[in-house]
Amino acid sequence: MTGLWRGFLLTIALLAVTPRALAEQTRFAVVDLDPKPDNDKVRLEVEREVARLRAGAAVIEDESMRQLLATGEGPAEAAQRALKDAQKLSSAGNCQAATKRASEAEVMILTALSIDEEREPLKALYTMQVICEAKLGRAAELALAARRLRSLVAMAPTELPADLWEKHVNGATAPAGTVELLVDSDPANATVAINLHGEGVTPRTLKVAPGPVHVEIQKEGYKKAFRTVLVKDRPARAVMRLIPRAQDRTELAEAQLRVLRRADLKNETAALSRLSQLVRVETLVLMRVISKRISISFFDAERGALTEAPIESAFDPATGKVEALSARASAAPTGAAAPTVAPAAGAVPTALPPGAPPAEAKQKEPGIPPIVATGDAGLPEARAAKQEAQYVQRKKKPGAPWWSWVIAGAIGAGFMAFMWSDRPTTAETVKVRASWPAPPP
Repeated sequence: MTGLWRGFLLTIALLAVTPRALAEQTRFAVVDLDPKPDNDKVRLEVEREVARLRAGAAVIEDESMRQLLATGEGPAEAAQRALKDAQKLSSAGNCQAATKRASEAEVMILTALSIDEEREPLKALYTMQVICEAKLGRAAELALAARRLRSLVAMAPTELPADLWEKHVNGATAPAGTVELLVDSDPANATVAINLHGEGVTPRTLKVAPGPVHVEIQKEGYKKAFRTVLVKDRPARAVMRLIPRAQDRTELAEAQLRVLRRADLKNETAALSRLSQLVRVETLVLMRVISKRISISFFDAERGALTEAPIESAFDPATGKVEALSARASAAPTGAAAPTVAPAAGAVPTALPPGAPPAEAKQKEPGIPPIVATGDAGLPEARAAKQEAQYVQRKKKPGAPWWSWVIAGAIGAGFMAFMWSDRPTTAETVKVRASWPAPPP
């Protein structure tokens, strides 16, 4: 009995808590409308402050999408920039940071660039890794980078010292393949590259050596797919689904960003809504840095509304700290005055978003959504336009006149009489008894 009661109480608790917990899970993304390299610190500070001030809100986890919104760079440009960052760190003698950035750049290059386009950037990347790993004395990492580099070049790159080439790279060969790896794709007949070598088309089964294996698949009209498969001592498989370029969220989001950066946001609610869908967030935090001041607006994807009066504030370039956000409390006081917002044309009023600061709701007229007061302590909320639906009473159509029913009845009766008279007659059967005299003897 105790167990039944315990289960009953647990169920009630879950029913009470789960809807609220799910409602408070919201995502936001920060969009830099005028991206500059010096804006990274202030952008990260804006992300932290928005997460602090809006309960239950969290920044998106898609790193490539965050990079696109922050810098305006597509995957290919971001990969090239990551490679340059790694090379600068290596030239400055910071090999520890250079190798870490190089690992990030390697994944970005293999994901964003085609099999033909990736060779030169990877060659420069692995050359830098060999030099840094030799300085750091990490034998396993040095051997892996040397094998990768040797698979791409037949002669020593000019940037690589001759002693490192002869000692580590020239004789670096991949171990013999002993484990079966099945590579397939949807759709099939896509080009396959294993550890930077072309290996035919999918589906494809081949032998590889145990350890991390780079698997690349590409097909005309589709976004390239890349995955690192950790092969052990048993057969492995890598099956990847290729996304048509026309459905690639990153490329579509990049096109919407180009529109927003050269237009007035108040006139681009359609582009903001589309970008929110592509990024998969409930709120877009739009920032623009001019000199030492920052302007921050909020777009609510659920309402399709943008704040009319953005937050204007000074910030510290050294730390990225935004004065107006730092001064705000985590919750707004009840009854504070609500900021003015710009309604989106055609937006439909809905409930207030989860995670909004607690405040007093005032209902003035039926059918108009309540106005939430956020005050200076919280974040300004976008509010949808007042919608006044006008309902016109539907007029009842006049029925058919009485005489039409008489005519219809007469026609029906005539048809039934015709069918009755035209029915087939009943067959009569005549029974005849006949006999014949017996034959003579």
